[in-house]
Amino acid sequence: MPIDVVYNLTRFCNWDCKDCCINSIKSSATDIKKTDLQASGKELAKSDKLKVLKDLADNNCNIDFSGGNPLLHKEDMEIIEYAAQLMPCEKISASIAGINLNEDRINTLKAIGKIHITLDGLHYDMKNSRPTGFNELAIKTIKKCLELGKDVRVVTVLKKNPDLSSLAKIHDYLCEIGVNEWQLLRFYPVGRAINKRSETIEVGQHQSIINFFGTLRGRTQIKFQHSFKGGSEKIECPAVTKSIGILPDGRVVACPWGLDANGEPIDKRFELGKTPEQKIKDVLSSEKAYKWRKNENICKTFEFLSLIYPTIEKNLQLKRIGVEAAIV
Repeated sequence: MPIDVVYNLTRFCNWDCKDCCINSIKSSATDIKKTDLQASGKELAKSDKLKVLKDLADNNCNIDFSGGNPLLHKEDMEIIEYAAQLMPCEKISASIAGINLNEDRINTLKAIGKIHITLDGLHYDMKNSRPTGFNELAIKTIKKCLELGKDVRVVTVLKKNPDLSSLAKIHDYLCEIGVNEWQLLRFYPVGRAINKRSETIEVGQHQSIINFFGTLRGRTQIKFQHSFKGGSEKIECPAVTKSIGILPDGRVVACPWGLDANGEPIDKRFELGKTPEQKIKDVLSSEKAYKWRKNENICKTFEFLSLIYPTIEKNLQLKRIGVEAAIV
């Protein structure tokens, strides 16, 4: 079975969300350039990205281009467009935030089979971690993608005690404008949110939330991320068995979510290898990958976080009284 690859082309983004998983760099608020990151080895050069892409295509992988925002820089858009020359459109997707769609970006979108767009509300909510204008621009981007005839999946991150009435309004709106799929993600306390364990939905609440969404009716299909436990559908952890991640510097990770405050793997065990130095088939046949396939459907990221949180919380307490301590 072809494996799904979340390929983070870049850390650059047009937003600077407080809870960013990959610790992205806001392009308009920094003097750091893409060439700086590539020179330091923190992002692959275009030639190496092309090698990785060819390797993934040769191994019949499904690729979800992500970041950062893979539509932000022309170089990354060219990588996506080249992917369309190597593989069928339906094997290519992109995960993006709302972005101003100029002619070049629209042309890149035409090469993508499915587009995943993050939307956490219909309006700005000061209680949310998203910047001002995030949701509004996401809505414009969703509408434009639908106008282009693209298959759009809207993604919403759910935190503890979600506002169900607001979520119902999102669903009604998505049905109205013709979105096919709405995916609900459980909030992961990773990346910049590594110290926000209290905002994660507790497992005991999963079933009641799933039951609520089961009462909603309309054309938009509702799907839950694998970390939700409950419901009639058997949900399995896809790490390594069905999916992997590739970071901007080429490192292959078992779980795209298993990242610390710096956007680094939360533990060496999450790091499987490095491309393009290693071929993806060799990474997936390694001893590390074999051990991950024996995960017994436990979400290893949440399992690992449950072990390190006592240390995180202790370190945060030490910082408050002026003692230096690393979070991870």
